[in-house]
Amino acid sequence: MKKMKPGIKKDPAKLVQLWERLELKLDQDGKVAGFVTRIEDIDNGRLTVECPIRISGDHDLAVGQHLEVTANKQNASYIFKAVVADIDSQKENLTTLEPISEYRKTQRRRFVRIDIDGDITFKAVDSGEQNRGTFSFEKKGELLNISAGGILLSTTESVREDDFLLMNFWIKNSQRLENILGIAKRVETSIDSETQKQEYLVGIEFLSKEKSEKRFHWNLAEYLPSDINFFNEALQQLVVQFVYKQQVELRTKAKANL
Repeated sequence: MKKMKPGIKKDPAKLVQLWERLELKLDQDGKVAGFVTRIEDIDNGRLTVECPIRISGDHDLAVGQHLEVTANKQNASYIFKAVVADIDSQKENLTTLEPISEYRKTQRRRFVRIDIDGDITFKAVDSGEQNRGTFSFEKKGELLNISAGGILLSTTESVREDDFLLMNFWIKNSQRLENILGIAKRVETSIDSETQKQEYLVGIEFLSKEKSEKRFHWNLAEYLPSDINFFNEALQQLVVQFVYKQQVELRTKAKANL
């Protein structure tokens, strides 16, 4: 097993902080599974995280597996390789990750993204010539995270990349966002090992009126009801404030655990 060399400059254990969110990617037998978790402890270069929650794929984590770990910072994302060193079944499956590579910067992030849970309903907007502007039946899903740029949701309802979606959801039971227009930018599918149902992990970008007008050769707004909410500056600021408040709460919790 390859281990980190002492004193390495880009040590992942020095990049991250307690209670920070990590995304884990397991590629096994050509099939990919994704997980999210948070850091419980950092000790001697190892990261102990709470039981990772699987959000895509079928594989479970096991000791000895190699993972790609992503840490999202304010302005950039960082990736490093790690091995699953231990899974403590006596302590709610606390998992120990041992970094085996330096971290590297992958891309700049425009918006901070945080975990969020809650129900979401949405309808797909038909963009075809014949039925343009009509809606599918209402579909249901579960929110996973949010930023001022979009959301990530999971659903057992069929969603395709580039689908236009009208969404209704609460953020932290304090503000309800209704008829918010977005576009599905990323769709990953998997089979739930218990129910055997197809699951969809959908990354959705919020759409402003300006974005919709620039992106398409036809005017989307002309085919939609007047109560549709394009993602304007006021809505963006609402989400930004919500995300900031949640970050403050997470930092406060992390300090309390020191």
